[in-house]
Amino acid sequence: FGKTSELPCDVWRSERGGVLLVSNYPDCILENEGWCVLCAGFCYRHGEAFDDGSFENKSHAASEDDEKASFARTLLDFCERHGGGTDRGGGDADREESSSVEELIGRRLKHCSGHFSAYVVRKGGGNDDPPKFWAWNDPFGFMPVYYSHVGNDCVISSRWDCLVPNLPSLRLDWDIVAEYIALGTTLGGGGNENEIESFDRTFVRGIRNLGPGCFIRLVPSCEEMQLNIN
Repeated sequence: FGKTSELPCDVWRSERGGVLLVSNYPDCILENEGWCVLCAGFCYRHGEAFDDGSFENKSHAASEDDEKASFARTLLDFCERHGGGTDRGGGDADREESSSVEELIGRRLKHCSGHFSAYVVRKGGGNDDPPKFWAWNDPFGFMPVYYSHVGNDCVISSRWDCLVPNLPSLRLDWDIVAEYIALGTTLGGGGNENEIESFDRTFVRGIRNLGPGCFIRLVPSCEEMQLNIN
């Protein structure tokens, strides 16, 4: 995030492989026994949004106490509290017993502001319980989340040039170039209207930019990388 040097300052790798987190700023990666979190950008009102009180009824003005902890620390603590998949309090929208952590985090992020992205790993516990990875961007997509899925590898970054080494070749996507020439902007291509991913195309073929308010779910395994965009 923000190329401060040629070498990464902070690196984390899942115990059995499959997930690698890298940051160009030190002390950005936080972990506990079951979770690992990396955040980028500036997220406001996260203390209020991830509070287990009735966050929906709070004032829109976040207090200083709400923002004392970093966004990554707030998110890590939330994952630790709700890692079992059910919410134990909060507003009515969070009382669904079937809610997963990704659903709970997604709901809370809608109440945050700023430009940010968040990367969360549930470490897993063995061959039958592989690690799981999620990446979110802010509701308006101000902080880009570029991703490239080639074969069984998926690379995600806030900088598109970091994905280039993962591509078989560096080629322009001429459909997107044509959109820009005709409209002065890009709409991401389109195609199958049932596939969100089909609207994420960029000028570089094979590099996509996650749409606003979306998330990526990855489940690495020895056989096949499962990737879902929602």
